Amino acid sequence: MSARRVQRSFAFLDMCGFTAYMDERGDEDAVQALSAMRTAIRSAAEEHGVRVAKWLGDGAMIVGVEHTPLVQCALAIQAWMPPGPWPPLRGGVCTGQVLLFEGDDYVGRAVNIAARLCAAAAPGQILVADERSGATESADTGEAPCFGEPAGEMIELQAELAPQGTEEQRGSRSMEVRGLSSSIRVRQFDRGSRR
Repeated sequence: MSARRVQRSFAFLDMCGFTAYMDERGDEDAVQALSAMRTAIRSAAEEHGVRVAKWLGDGAMIVGVEHTPLVQCALAIQAWMPPGPWPPLRGGVCTGQVLLFEGDDYVGRAVNIAARLCAAAAPGQILVADERSGATESADTGEAPCFGEPAGEMIELQAELAPQGTEEQRGSRSMEVRGLSSSIRVRQFDRGSRR
C-alpha cells in the first residue's frame, strides 16, 4: 500500500442550487458562474498558500498544511461571491490526520467531516470544525478549541443518531449532520456576519 499519515486541512466548497440555476438560466450562464467561482478559488488559494486538490463539478476540494490559512481562504472565497446572479457558496472545513494515498489523494476522518459539513451548511454559510474533530483518535483535552482568526458563532453538531443533549455553552446551538459518528464542535460563518 502506498500511503502515509500526514496532517492536513480540508475545505469543500460548492454552489448551492447549481442545477436549478443552470435549468433556469441556461448552460452559458452556468459556465460563466463556474468560471467566476473557479477564478475566485484559484486566486484565493494562491494568496493563502493552499491548493485546489480536486474540482467537483460546481465545487472544489481545497487542501492546506495549516488550519488557519485554509479557513481564511474559504472565507475569502465566500466573501467574494456576490449576491445576485451567482448561486451562493456553502462550505465545510476540517483539519486532522489522514492518509496521503498515491501521492495526491487523501483518506480519513478529516476529509469526511469537511465534506459532511459542506453538505450540512446553509447557502452562504461555512462550517469550520474544531481542529481536534478530524483527529484519528478523539480525545477531549478540556482545552479551548483553536480556530485562528476570525471567530464565528460556536455550534454543536450532533451525529445523526446521537440523542440531542442540553446545550452547555452560552451562545451555542445544536444541529444534526448526516454521516457523523460522533458530535463535533464547529464555528459557523454566515455571509455578511463578519467584519
